[in-house]
Amino acid sequence: MLCLLVIRHWFSDNSFIYYVDSFVPIDPKNSFIRLYYNLDSHVFPWNSETSWSGIIYWLMLSFGSVVFKSLSISQYLLYVFLLSSSVMGFYFLVNYLWTEVLGNRNMHNLYLFFSFFFALLYTFNLYTFYYAFFMFNPDAYIIAFLPFNILSLFKIYSLDKAKANSNKSFWLIAFFGTLILMSPGFGTYIFLAQYFVWITLYLVIYFLTSRTKIISLNALSLFLFLLLIILSQWWWFFPAILGFRDLYEFQSSTGTISWFKGGFEPAQLLNSLRILGIPMMVGNPFSWSDYYTANKLFTLPLFFLPALLLFFLASLKKIKSRTTLLYLTTMLLISLFIVKFSNPPFSFILGLAFEHVPYFGAFREFYHKAGIYYIFPYFLILSIAAALLFGRVTQLKNKLYLVLFSLALFITGIIITGPFFLFRSDNIRNEPFTYQHKNYNFNAKTKIPPEYTQLKKVFEPECKGKAVMVVPRGAWISSANWFKYGTSYMGVDLLSQTIDCSFVTTLALKPKSEASNQVPYVLLQNNEYDDFKSYLYKTQISFVLIRHDNIPYYASNWLYINPKEMMKRLDLDTDFEKKDINEYFTVYRYKKLDKISTFGFALQSKGAYANSLLTKPTDYAILSKKTPDVIGSAVISTSKDRRIYESSIGTYISIGTCEECDEKGEIDRLITGTKKRMSLSLDIVKEGDYLCNARVYVPGSKVKKLLIKEENKGQTEVDFSRSIPLSRRRYLANIFYTTEEYINKKSIIISPEEIIELPVGKLMSRNYRLSYKLKNPDQEVEVILAIKRLNKKEIQEKQFKPENVLFNNPLGPSDKDQISDRIFQADEFNINNYWLYIRGGPGIASKKSKAEISDLMLERAVDTNHVAAFCSMVEGESEDFTGKLKVSQITPLEYKVILPNTFKKGFLTFNKTFADDWEARGRLTTYPHFQSGYANGWFIENSSNREVTVVLARHESIKKNGFITLLVFVGLLILYIVIRKKYEK
Repeated sequence: MLCLLVIRHWFSDNSFIYYVDSFVPIDPKNSFIRLYYNLDSHVFPWNSETSWSGIIYWLMLSFGSVVFKSLSISQYLLYVFLLSSSVMGFYFLVNYLWTEVLGNRNMHNLYLFFSFFFALLYTFNLYTFYYAFFMFNPDAYIIAFLPFNILSLFKIYSLDKAKANSNKSFWLIAFFGTLILMSPGFGTYIFLAQYFVWITLYLVIYFLTSRTKIISLNALSLFLFLLLIILSQWWWFFPAILGFRDLYEFQSSTGTISWFKGGFEPAQLLNSLRILGIPMMVGNPFSWSDYYTANKLFTLPLFFLPALLLFFLASLKKIKSRTTLLYLTTMLLISLFIVKFSNPPFSFILGLAFEHVPYFGAFREFYHKAGIYYIFPYFLILSIAAALLFGRVTQLKNKLYLVLFSLALFITGIIITGPFFLFRSDNIRNEPFTYQHKNYNFNAKTKIPPEYTQLKKVFEPECKGKAVMVVPRGAWISSANWFKYGTSYMGVDLLSQTIDCSFVTTLALKPKSEASNQVPYVLLQNNEYDDFKSYLYKTQISFVLIRHDNIPYYASNWLYINPKEMMKRLDLDTDFEKKDINEYFTVYRYKKLDKISTFGFALQSKGAYANSLLTKPTDYAILSKKTPDVIGSAVISTSKDRRIYESSIGTYISIGTCEECDEKGEIDRLITGTKKRMSLSLDIVKEGDYLCNARVYVPGSKVKKLLIKEENKGQTEVDFSRSIPLSRRRYLANIFYTTEEYINKKSIIISPEEIIELPVGKLMSRNYRLSYKLKNPDQEVEVILAIKRLNKKEIQEKQFKPENVLFNNPLGPSDKDQISDRIFQADEFNINNYWLYIRGGPGIASKKSKAEISDLMLERAVDTNHVAAFCSMVEGESEDFTGKLKVSQITPLEYKVILPNTFKKGFLTFNKTFADDWEARGRLTTYPHFQSGYANGWFIENSSNREVTVVLARHESIKKNGFITLLVFVGLLILYIVIRKKYEK
């Protein structure tokens, strides 16, 4: 009943909880496709999912949605089920420890209160609120079922000679049942790794303390039990292994040790012992958050928790049957050591682990990743300690001590459970923001408007199997405000969650695919509309979907394109046909691709070679511009593949590289790029006549000239309209360009206390540079960049509001060389005009001395990643056979491709994210597979049979593994039961 009431308001008005990166299977069919096929085919160009672990979560939520015809009721009942399971499991586990392990029958009825009280604390605390329930995280399944799972383990293998249990079959079923139910949480692999470590440690302790012989039935049963644990998770973990290494290597590309060195001071030891210092609390503030982060008086009673821990440790030596408690204490202390992260003491040990232990970087979100196995033993130990201390207090027969103990326990409970109970009136996450002088808000409690259902009904039959570009683009999350319904959302893109089409959106863990996805938006921002259309055609993006429910916000919009401006442009273009779906959506169909229905497959006689890693949007923008004018041109980018397919390469593209730039951070790249000169290396792999050019993909920037220099020779200025002969060697390309300037003053004279006002205008993108030199060392100046016009009196008295000033940059005689050079980021959604103010100081040598500022420049900053030089040579035209292809989809992972009779040899490409186990199978052969840019390519020749089957072989192995795992698990379970019965006799 308590669980029903405490979260009821989260789901009132048929709403559900949906926030940031929480996965909610809104559409059962769509989400099943994503989970079953280990592939999110609704995000272009597809994002691989690495396991089946979420299927149990999907089954529970989708079943409720279908039965009750309400996602709100289904999610509500799931929350209640998980919370109730957590309370009951912990309650029974504490009772077991007290009665069976400690053998204490005294005060049994009173101890039931302690069991229930700490079961509530374990379930409803700060950690579970932030990491499991306020925005749903599948680790809630571990929190819910771990207590009963560990209780089952203790019943099967008792360390402290507890009373033998005659119903071990029940506990065996309970153990593996709860273990399988925890699978959704184990999708965060570090949780599974820790679970396996702690269970293995327990079984090893049992093996040693029970004096089991190595060769015995009991030892064999222990080995089989451990093997059964592995098999119970192998059905979903096997698919995870196939994609684990690539996923981890990308996530740790910044270096796990750098994450550790960044530290997190709030998680210091005393805070961690009080369940404080939670990182999620910093990024997700509520109206009451300061009570836990800044109010030391409010959190003072929480020192009762470490006090109970110390009392327990002091009492441990007096407990005779303490092996189980020592095991829990070990789990607690090691997990605590990780939870406190880089804070002392002995933090260097954790630093060495981050640096040298493989995959230890998975603990980068330390409090989350180690927290479950910290709070679980912690609250168990606290419950034992509270009961022991209560027994000690009652023996003293001092009412004051009893009152103080009860009061401390009660107040601690209120504070720990505060987010669920005390602050229940405000425990739904809100994200307020301002846009164009209006206040808006995103709310975690939401419901989807009927316009999305209408879009699905009208648009899904037309866009299925095709790619859809969305304007404006989301970031790693998306957002919308539905004012007429009084609701909103900020989370995983709803379009890809609800509609069975493939939407161009952010792919955070697929750098090459994400770089390609950014291209159409980069081209539009740079007003290269023809290249934008060419990109759509070559990449087979058939639709542009305009959203009218998006209010721009920095966290949920990236590479923003104004939807109204985009509609004006598309309305004038006869290559697009407009369809108004409803007030939230307008669709433009790219008519040039009407007759192309190949699910992303393309066929051509010749491909292109590009000597580039192809990791930046500029690389793919150049490819789109210079590859043959065919759909889905094959792009070969390795020397090995070039040698193999050289006879079928028709175009050679050399893209300039800046090796030192890749090692720099963003600020250093911006400083270098804004110098308006870049040197890149051009590697020419084949001699011939090349057309060379340069681009700066930053709005307002223009290339002045491109100079190409051969080693030990002079440099030649490139005429972009004429080809030049280049040999097979490395050249140096020097690019000179301009940037968009907002202020450019050669000299400004300013008197002491004088204020000069300079209008800047609107700053409509992200990165800018302000630079100037102070010539007079006897004078100080202060430069202020404001997001709106300020009153000079406010500046003189420094009474301006901090939120109206982007920065103030004082520069005085102590600064080296009197030069200021600052890269800053502006709010691209601010509609106000910016203003720059220069304020003269009081003077140093004389109050009458004047300061001179020279070379004052405010300009748009240029990232070196957005500067490109390239040369291309066409040796042979490519014939496009894509329009003659016939493709049928069997499943999202299997296709039948019929080649046209006129095709002899060439390249078959598939515009989905590259995976090395995509196979193209003919009747007698499997065709050679290579990475074509971010996508897949095969070389087809001597195809007597015109039918090619393209399949992701990985999924065939996954299905076989699931079936075999089930059979082996059942067989070993029967064998285990037989051996255990023989041993117990």
